[in-house]
Amino acid sequence: MTDGLVDWRIRRVALLSTGSEILQGQYADSNARFLAEKLTLAGLEVVSITAAPDNAAAVKRAINFSAAGAELIVCTGGLGPTDDDVNRWVFENAFKVALKRDEKAVEQMGRRFLTRGRGPMPEANEVQALLPEGCIPFYNKWGTAPGFFLPPTGKGELGHCGLMALPGPPTEMIPMFETLAMPLLKNYVGGERLGAIRTIHTFGHPESHVGTLVAELFTPTPGVEFTILAKRHGVDLRICATGADASVVNARLDAYEKRVRSKLHAEMIYGVDDDTLAVAVGRLLKKKQAWVTTAESCTGGMVAQMLTDVAGSSAYVGECHVTYSNSAKVRVLGVSQETLDLHGAVSEQVAVEMAQGVRRGSGADYAVSITGIAGPDGGSDEKPVGLTYIGLAGPADTSVSRHVFMGNREHNRLQAAQTALNLLRLMLLKR
Repeated sequence: MTDGLVDWRIRRVALLSTGSEILQGQYADSNARFLAEKLTLAGLEVVSITAAPDNAAAVKRAINFSAAGAELIVCTGGLGPTDDDVNRWVFENAFKVALKRDEKAVEQMGRRFLTRGRGPMPEANEVQALLPEGCIPFYNKWGTAPGFFLPPTGKGELGHCGLMALPGPPTEMIPMFETLAMPLLKNYVGGERLGAIRTIHTFGHPESHVGTLVAELFTPTPGVEFTILAKRHGVDLRICATGADASVVNARLDAYEKRVRSKLHAEMIYGVDDDTLAVAVGRLLKKKQAWVTTAESCTGGMVAQMLTDVAGSSAYVGECHVTYSNSAKVRVLGVSQETLDLHGAVSEQVAVEMAQGVRRGSGADYAVSITGIAGPDGGSDEKPVGLTYIGLAGPADTSVSRHVFMGNREHNRLQAAQTALNLLRLMLLKR
């Protein structure tokens, strides 16, 4: 542990992302999301997430705000060689430390340029080797700009606060944090806490309904934080637990998950943590030693892609079809031309014939069909954009459901595919 820091402990961390491109909406701030989760799992409390443009005054204001409620600021970005990379100069002024040229960093950057076949390193890159005096450097094996950890200096208004600076590109920031920064931080985590997160996934019910069912679980509980999140894949219930050791943390997660499940109907929950709807469906198909096939129109093969994205899906997926045109529906699936003429391609009758036809032709146990109007054009008063029919054919019967999705083309297609997987999951549960 660094001299003079024996009694310094980190309990609260502030995240600061710098880069005008973030505030202009060109890039999502994936760095903050990654860091927040990793720090929470380490037992630390993330008290703020702030973004600032590539402007010295704005970065300085963000640092002052962040330091007010934290023992450590973790800042990403702004360490490059160009004029808009101002962070090193702001750090020098805000934390009252002189910048010093790190010769090892210069040498390492130079070698990286040569090994990548880009010739000698431009002189402009040498500015990246200016690091605060007294810091612990993080030499960059994945890019050029080194990061660093600066312990509290005891100088000025920010003397109580440490600083960790990391490069902005996630391909550099993530490995640097995991291999160099996080092992160092563990020396200073206060309260000897460990943290863990468990996420329970639901589908088919709006956030308001799920929230009502679990309303009493939002009451503050020692060692546990409980939140609800509406996602593209459904509604998530997130449990974050902290404790002195892993056994305490896991016991708290298990107890709270049990409480969550007691408030919801069992079929509402399709999985936990890394589970997807496709994983849940695959698990049920393997258990039943059953096969599934698909016939998709408006979704263009999205259900098939989701199913086959899962490793080992060849055990239950034999073949899938994208029958976009009416002629393909007739020729490949055996849909009646008369049915198409009478009811149109986007209809309950066609969805039924698609599911039955693809099941019959493939010999699969279960079949899923989708036909709809994804948009943005092609709708009418009778058949609006978003109208989708999903057919399911199984060993016992065939069913079809009508849906109207209310988003853009991408949203409507995604919702149709996920809804189809969920309906198949529910059919498998009942069987």
